[in-house]
Amino acid sequence: MNLIRNTKDENLRRDAFDVLKTLIIEIKEHIARYSTSLFSLINDFIASDIYINDKVAISKSRLNSSTLKVSSLNEIMDIIDTLNSYAPAYVKEYIYFLVPKILQVIEKTKKHHPKIGIKCIMFLLHVQNNLLDDYLYLIVPEMIGICTKRDNNMKEAAISLLKNIIRCKHFEEYIVQIIHSFVKILDETSDKMYIVQFLLHLGANAGKIFSPFLLLVLSSFKKNKILEEDYETQMQNIAYSNSSKSFR
Repeated sequence: MNLIRNTKDENLRRDAFDVLKTLIIEIKEHIARYSTSLFSLINDFIASDIYINDKVAISKSRLNSSTLKVSSLNEIMDIIDTLNSYAPAYVKEYIYFLVPKILQVIEKTKKHHPKIGIKCIMFLLHVQNNLLDDYLYLIVPEMIGICTKRDNNMKEAAISLLKNIIRCKHFEEYIVQIIHSFVKILDETSDKMYIVQFLLHLGANAGKIFSPFLLLVLSSFKKNKILEEDYETQMQNIAYSNSSKSFR
């Protein structure tokens, strides 16, 4: 960990990260004594490398600096993924720290380095839903914001996460924000089908909390000429189903 922190050699740092990932896998049963140091390392790199401004990200004259910063974030996310796979109890212990930091990484990298943002979203996607309940107020606006951008892979990842948190305990508190935001996005985007599919999924899985918005969503479909019979039939089925079931 000291080598990772102190070396200026990008290749050596990458090799050290690979060794650290292997060690986490090998000593997973004894990781407790190192957990504080590991999350301190994660914090150091996220704190120092998060500020990837546009000039650093796109300036050819600073290519080495930019590459170092971006690769460090990428490697740090690999370390977090490794911990989540082989020592999930410690990710759970530090989730209060990880979620806000990871959302910062998404926010700062989504414009010029979306692959790192996608990796961050995929991490959140694999965290147990009940661990994300207290962070929906951060997660939902960030995912909605991503769905207004042009990167289709990031949109797909963001929608996957929104689908996944439907069963979170406090999801109901965000249904108004989500539906009104996606209806607005539907009005403004040319790539409408991924929005339509998400709204249909939401209707089919959110239960009665979706029912008050059926007319709004159908009206938006018609306004945007989403007139396929299949969608209207699905909405009718959702209305019927929701009349006889609860959210839980």
